[in-house]
Amino acid sequence: LFRDISLAAAAAVGLSLSVSVTAVPSLAARTLARGKVGRWEGGNEPRRDAAAATPESSEPVASGVSARRVTDCSQPPPAGMGHGGQPPPAGIEDGGQPPSAGSAQRVGRPALEGGGQPRAAVPHGGPTLQRDRQPRAAVPHGRLSPVALIDWLLASVPRRIAVAGVLTVGSLWCARYLVPDATYLPAGNRNLVFGFLLTPPGYSLDEFERMAHTIEGVVAPYWQVEPGSPEKKKLDEWWVRQAEQMIASGQIPELSGEQAAHLSWLERDRIRREWLTPPPAIYNFFYVSFNGGCFMGASSRDPARVKPLTRLLQVAGQQIPGVFAIFHQASLFRFSGGNNVEVQVRGDDLEHVTAAASVLYQELSQRFGRPRPSPANFNLGRPELQIRPNPERAAAVGLSVRDVGQVVEAAVDGLFVGDYRVRGGDVIDLSLYIAGDHHGAITPQIAQIPLYTPTGQIVPLAAAAELVETTALEQINHTERQRSVTLTVDPPEAMALDAVIHEIRDEIVPKLRAQGRIAPDVLVTLSGNADKLAQARAAMVGNWSGWNLDSLRSIVSSRFFLSVLIVYLLLAALYESWIYPTVIMFAVPLAVFGGFLGLSIARWATLLSTDQPVQQLDVLTFLGFVILVGIVVNNAILLVNQSLIHLREHGMPLHEAVREAVRIRTRPVLMTTLTTFFGQLPLALMPGAGSELYRGLAAVMLGGLLVATLGTLVVVPSVFSLVAQLRQRLGRIEPVGAAVAPVARDR
Repeated sequence: LFRDISLAAAAAVGLSLSVSVTAVPSLAARTLARGKVGRWEGGNEPRRDAAAATPESSEPVASGVSARRVTDCSQPPPAGMGHGGQPPPAGIEDGGQPPSAGSAQRVGRPALEGGGQPRAAVPHGGPTLQRDRQPRAAVPHGRLSPVALIDWLLASVPRRIAVAGVLTVGSLWCARYLVPDATYLPAGNRNLVFGFLLTPPGYSLDEFERMAHTIEGVVAPYWQVEPGSPEKKKLDEWWVRQAEQMIASGQIPELSGEQAAHLSWLERDRIRREWLTPPPAIYNFFYVSFNGGCFMGASSRDPARVKPLTRLLQVAGQQIPGVFAIFHQASLFRFSGGNNVEVQVRGDDLEHVTAAASVLYQELSQRFGRPRPSPANFNLGRPELQIRPNPERAAAVGLSVRDVGQVVEAAVDGLFVGDYRVRGGDVIDLSLYIAGDHHGAITPQIAQIPLYTPTGQIVPLAAAAELVETTALEQINHTERQRSVTLTVDPPEAMALDAVIHEIRDEIVPKLRAQGRIAPDVLVTLSGNADKLAQARAAMVGNWSGWNLDSLRSIVSSRFFLSVLIVYLLLAALYESWIYPTVIMFAVPLAVFGGFLGLSIARWATLLSTDQPVQQLDVLTFLGFVILVGIVVNNAILLVNQSLIHLREHGMPLHEAVREAVRIRTRPVLMTTLTTFFGQLPLALMPGAGSELYRGLAAVMLGGLLVATLGTLVVVPSVFSLVAQLRQRLGRIEPVGAAVAPVARDR
């Protein structure tokens, strides 16, 4: 599920990176070269492109130099004055001559003389960049601007600690209560409703045909009418009246009894609205009967409205007495649905297994609706004639138990005596049948089959065996050599698979065992999607089972932890520090909280509708949190990196460096966030085919990106300033406002 998405995302990011460092700078240079007229910050004179104004100058201009304007240096300055009408800086000889070639300095890097005072460096033959060594005047900002907020935070250390701690710890604490129960895969909106009719054993084909006519009487009008016709409107009105009567009389299990008590009011309201929604017109319908059972299905003319057909077929199945109707919308990933759980009951004693399965069937029916058993009639026997040889009476007439068994086999299905191979390789079985009308005969006729015994007597079969009429199961399944019965539970759509597993495993089964209704030698396990969900969750976020080594090993090997670890180690290698990557990773808790908040909003929105599946925390949604780790740290990287540039290269005081980093980088942060946010917004809002697959992924990324961006502008500067102050006190970085390291001269 994830390999293709990961490969596509990695390839797209790699291609965009190569384009951003090759094609974008070239195109930007050609575009900016055409419009050369502009104005310096704080000045009124027009400026020209540096390359065009001074073609002979090839010295680079250092990043972050607060130059005010470029002055034409083609004419020598007046005596005693430097370039641009200013007094010559220290280290420039009279007459405006620069130092010798051997002592040339790079622009923007002050050189230290013997007294340790910085002096300006001038390039050969180029314009002079006057660097402002005085702190830049504060730019007024609104009360709610990021810079004003940062000024308020930087004014007090306890304030920064409190804000960063509350936002970080509060995000994790709130996310804990927003985490919903998980499910395996989204069911989707496949245009197929499929179901079974569970009938008592022994029904004939005529009875199944009569049942088909009963079903057709309810369903046929829906494939005979046209959408929007007056006949369809009459059917819709009839359906609404029927649904209101069923709701009022308590005939809907999801809205009455124990099953409704476990649902929230919003989930019950959605179920009520679903029942009151008229079914669409039917495009196809089929009914199949075989091997003592029947199944059927239908598809809708409106692919966006398929779920109401489930209610229609349920109502049609309820018209047949003694029959249980089980219908559900087919899943995109699995024919039996993506939110079901298989309860497997197995053991060596068939009676104990059948009794335990019967008790579980009743409990699960009251809680989640009728499960689908396999075998279908595991607790109902069909009429059966058992022929039990009597060894003593058979020996008295010279017959063995094997002889009696061969006679019975020849009278019923035929006794296999060999095979015959014809040309072409086909094999024909040779079977021995008793002559006359005994083949397939009824019970009294089988009992009267004459046997010629070795003693010369002719006796009926009843003289050597006992014929007992009883009931027996139609089918007995085996799992790991044990008798087994499987109950497939299809819970309400709003209930997650994780909640169903927890209730069955931790509540229903222990209660029945404590009451003695499940024998000790019967094993009850959960399989199917329950096992797949446990494996997927362990792979994505790990499996926490307490403070032990297994839990630690599971979490460390999870995809989410590995993504966080890889990002942290990569940042540590780039920054050559273990501290600053830790500051950047403070954006991850905010993203986790925002992801769960966005998922909760998406779930509430789908509960308010009737034509969209309820959004759950499925395996595809887990992927959104892994992707968030690599996205939300980008904004924090911009802030931390810009602050370090101001500290290390520009020599700014710490608070001014952080403030300027927020002022400079707020706009790029918001630009990248908003473009990503609005680019993914249609995935979360727009309905359509397949929208239920990626809606949860988009909701997680939108919520995480938005919350992490807003929180990063507050948390990361606060934590960075605290860490930088601590490192300065420990002597790990340059003192506040200190000059940068001098540049070595060539002597």
